[in-house]
Amino acid sequence: MARSTSVLLNVLNIKMHPHSREAYYDLFIEALTLKKIVKLRSDKVAVLNTINHINPQKPLEGIYGTFSKYTFVDPQGDWYNTLKDQNATSEDINMIRIPDHLKYNLSKFHFVFFPKGHRLVVEAYHLLKSISPNTVQLFFKELLNSEELQEKFPEIEVIIEQSRQKLNEIFKLPILSSLEIYITRPNADDGQEDEEEVMRRMEAQNVGTLYIQNKSLKGQSIIPDRETNQYARVAISNGYVKASGKKENLESVNESTEDHPFTDSYRYNQNTESFIDTFIVKAREILNLFL
Repeated sequence: MARSTSVLLNVLNIKMHPHSREAYYDLFIEALTLKKIVKLRSDKVAVLNTINHINPQKPLEGIYGTFSKYTFVDPQGDWYNTLKDQNATSEDINMIRIPDHLKYNLSKFHFVFFPKGHRLVVEAYHLLKSISPNTVQLFFKELLNSEELQEKFPEIEVIIEQSRQKLNEIFKLPILSSLEIYITRPNADDGQEDEEEVMRRMEAQNVGTLYIQNKSLKGQSIIPDRETNQYARVAISNGYVKASGKKENLESVNESTEDHPFTDSYRYNQNTESFIDTFIVKAREILNLFL
């Protein structure tokens, strides 16, 4: 019987200034050599495990790999003795023997990174395992800005790609009372016309971040023009868009694209298809949306 399995994906924009495909490739390769354990929230940690080339003859075409998230168990922390219904004693704790190389509560996730377009496509849900885009963002931001990498590479920005559908919904509000657009300087690749134009404007003015706040006239609704639309399209990959207004029934709404990450999904047959092959194909399709 065919086993159709669902996969959910998120996307992150990895940015550095100045940038090149070679620099992005080197960044990930050197990050792998660190084998750095990155602290996440609570007692969770993560580590980059593997990197492979999509095309070994053309390494700059793209890479794919895995990272693991697991629970950090402190043998010297507080423990509970269920037999005695009380906190474990030092004698109890001294009986604990967990080899350093064994990690608890493991979840492993796949990713694909394309130096052209500098987008990271991440397996967010698959086979009952899930990870939030905020956790992925935290992991790669901490890893790629490791002290060991700072001498060779500039500061790395890691931005969660946000929903284009949500942006369209914001602009379709019958009453748009306020509109905030925040952009950090894009690093556009060839073909990214909106980002190229906004980047030129910002660089010409020596601007690193751009913040635009629009408020409507009393009793009126904002009508975004071509330039405002362009800034907003760039912002969902390089910042955020926030808005307030009213629906047709006059219900008040407050929206932020930061609350709505870009997601995509697909299905594959576990019996006849390779997960990693279908993942790479889908990741390429997603990359083309941003080029």
